[in-house]
Amino acid sequence: MTGASDREAHSTAIKVAWITAAGVVATAVIAAVASFAASGGGDGDAGPPPGAGGSSMSTPTAEPTESADEKPSEAASPTKRAELAFFIEPDSGERGSTATVAGGGFRPGEGVRISFALPGNGSDGDAIRDVRADESGAFSAEVTIPSKNAFYGTPLEEGQIRMIAKGLTSERTTDTYYTITLP
Repeated sequence: MTGASDREAHSTAIKVAWITAAGVVATAVIAAVASFAASGGGDGDAGPPPGAGGSSMSTPTAEPTESADEKPSEAASPTKRAELAFFIEPDSGERGSTATVAGGGFRPGEGVRISFALPGNGSDGDAIRDVRADESGAFSAEVTIPSKNAFYGTPLEEGQIRMIAKGLTSERTTDTYYTITLP
């Protein structure tokens, strides 16, 4: 039996190392993207820089940008806002498991609320935790995936939940999805 528990502990240590590494990489990528966007390096539709390669990650939703058709007083200011980004790793697991969330494009030092909602629910969802963006507007934190819907008190079913990151000052919001699996 000791051999089995040693293997389980080793497997858990490897999983934690991978999740930590993914969080560090995601934070570095988000910081680089936020820095690039803050420097005015992107024009909003240029895509990744040449040679950046593709990504298998889905693109999180973000706020729409101002259009040129707006009145002059409402036109985009010379200072561009960074695009919002939000990722979760791993992007699936059992209820009550932990995951690393990382995001960027928020105001430096801004509080960011991490919450979840069932798909199709347009609300801000049930808060999981609050984090603080760093000086570049990025954050990374560990969260516990909820076991129950806070409103109904019922266990979350197998399937997708919407993970939401909302700036508490700017009210900028973005989301991504997490798939709950059953044991």
